[in-house]
Amino acid sequence: MNLISNKPDVISSIFLPTALAMIFTQVSGVVARIIDGVITSSFLGAEAYSAVSLLAPFTDVILWLPVFISTGSQVLCSQFTGKGNREEANSVFSLAIILSLMIAALLIFLCILMPDKLFEICGVSLKEYPELYPHMLSYLQGYMFGIPAMTLIQVIGPMIVMDNNKILFSSSAALLCITDIIGDLLNVYVFDGGVFGMGFASSIAFIFQLLYLFTHFLKKNSYFAFSLKSFDLSYLSGVANAGSPALLFRLAIILRDIFINRINLAVALSTAAIAARGMQSDINTLLFCIGQGIGKTMITMSGVYYSVNDLYGLKRLLTCAIRASILIAGGSGIVVFIFANHLAGFYTSDPETIYLSAFSIQCMALSLTFDSVSLAFQNYLQGIKNLKMVNFMNFADRFFVPITTAYILGIYFGSMGIMASVAVGKFILVLIIFAVVCLRKKGLPTSAEDYMFLPKNFGGTKEDNIYSQLSTLEEVKSESKRANDFCLKHKIDSQKSKLMAMLIEEIAGNIIENGKSRNNKPVSIDYRLFVYEDRICLTLRDYCQKLNPVSHYDESFLTKQVKEIRYFGAFNSNNIIVFLN
Repeated sequence: MNLISNKPDVISSIFLPTALAMIFTQVSGVVARIIDGVITSSFLGAEAYSAVSLLAPFTDVILWLPVFISTGSQVLCSQFTGKGNREEANSVFSLAIILSLMIAALLIFLCILMPDKLFEICGVSLKEYPELYPHMLSYLQGYMFGIPAMTLIQVIGPMIVMDNNKILFSSSAALLCITDIIGDLLNVYVFDGGVFGMGFASSIAFIFQLLYLFTHFLKKNSYFAFSLKSFDLSYLSGVANAGSPALLFRLAIILRDIFINRINLAVALSTAAIAARGMQSDINTLLFCIGQGIGKTMITMSGVYYSVNDLYGLKRLLTCAIRASILIAGGSGIVVFIFANHLAGFYTSDPETIYLSAFSIQCMALSLTFDSVSLAFQNYLQGIKNLKMVNFMNFADRFFVPITTAYILGIYFGSMGIMASVAVGKFILVLIIFAVVCLRKKGLPTSAEDYMFLPKNFGGTKEDNIYSQLSTLEEVKSESKRANDFCLKHKIDSQKSKLMAMLIEEIAGNIIENGKSRNNKPVSIDYRLFVYEDRICLTLRDYCQKLNPVSHYDESFLTKQVKEIRYFGAFNSNNIIVFLN
């Protein structure tokens, strides 16, 4: 939704392509396991598949700390990038790389020395299901070789997308899928490597993807670059603080899967029920990437807008994210619901397993839209640093609500009740969010701002801001005059008021005349002028090919008179921020 005019919306133009790329980012972390599950079930049998599916919590364990580091570094890097502090952003990036490698080494060490403990963590009693142990151990031994690559991908992927190269990451996810499918089929038809070969094929696929992604950093104009000289432990506390909601979020997921694994194993009447729950988990993990991708986009973009106190930018961003969640997740959910039987048929031909699996997949499909909307909202809250509300929602969404509903429905309806709890729990979560908003407002919400949880007076009053979109030179000239009058009205001296008007006319005019749109639409500039006390901030944002007007004016009389002028290119947009005192 464009809250300013009917012209092309820069935020919408940035958000959707970036969200799609981020979705692929998330897909790359789980798609190998899904492919392994389908091929394992089809060629190695339901028993082998059940063993692999029970290792789902271990995949979350692997991603737990890397996602924590990745999220924290994303938040900091987006803020440093928004402020034009490239050196600080690269220090955080280098720190995240080293931390991810240390985490990978620790995980491999645990896989080698104490696999039985890891299985217990996954909620599997080896005494009750001894026939599953050899399959789980073999898969783990093959899968662990790819852990370093998987952890690095989680860290560098979002940075590559932020650094204007979402196409590279999207294509790397496709490479992962193709490589893993080929590896699994070679394992079955040529090498006869069993379950170990399935895990090892995934490892090779992750390594191929990582090598492909490294090509981004060979470019001379890459914004992010790893350097031991940039490594600075002083940013660790900032990364930890910004990433703490992601840490709690992943911990809640791990605990949820462990408890639900135990509940399902306690009430399951057959291996088919275990397999059906495994298929639901597989499909849910894959489609969960929609909400995760949109959420990761929200973290970085909301951090940029929040850092410059842009209320309307945040409102448009949140509106765009909710709409994208409903359209993408809702559409995907409908397709999955209709073709649930066919999806189950990819795994097995056993009638009982297909029946239970189709039901479990349909329940998951019903929950998908609610899940994606809540994730967009949670990550928005994290981007604006409302950690208290984020942590509350993480605990409710990924631990308390799903376990409570699974336990209650499991008692009365067995495994089918546990499968249905996925949809019931998401509906309950939406009601909880609505109740919290009502309590905070002390009444029913009446506007989008009631859901935004921003500090009082954030972004100033309406009288302190000008928002507009510029697409012609005539509009630029008109806005230049309006800016001069606006500054004078706010008791800014005439010299500075005139200077701001001239900056708008020259810089915005240069973008209109020389900018080349990425989406074949007319060049459009998001324009904001904010005055607070004696501080003036001008923001110009466009979705053109890389164009840095600041460098054009490095030696100009105008820019030498401003306090600070910043430019950064992120998400394939150009961003210019000018400060006057």
